[in-house]
Amino acid sequence: MEMGRIYLLKHLHDYPIPDLQVRLFVAYNSVLFTLVRFISQERALLTEDEVVEGLTAMVTSYLKEQKTT
Repeated sequence: MEMGRIYLLKHLHDYPIPDLQVRLFVAYNSVLFTLVRFISQERALLTEDEVVEGLTAMVTSYLKEQKTT
């Protein structure tokens, strides 16, 4: 995740994402919280693949979303 953040910040012109630093902060902390919760569950209701797929969909759609305000 950190490598992706550094890459995107170094290539701001290649990936014109509005408020990139804000979006990366929110995405990074959302992923981290979700993974900590998943790992700490004694009996997970989801598989690891389901969690990874869900997080991937969430982060990519969030980063692609156009700013409306």
